[in-house]
Amino acid sequence: IRIVMVIYMREPERAFEPALTPSVRATLALTAAGTIGIGLFPAWFLRLAQSSVFGG
Repeated sequence: IRIVMVIYMREPERAFEPALTPSVRATLALTAAGTIGIGLFPAWFLRLAQSSVFGG
């Protein structure tokens, strides 16, 4: 229980800002675009997956 208390119940000793380097920004942009693409065009991705598994 002590570990849970230390992790979740105490105030952080200091705040930190995540480093948003160009590579992190590019990764976030690509994953966001991929998520939106899969959401908007799921049939295309399903056909791609089926053709890679079953051939053709």
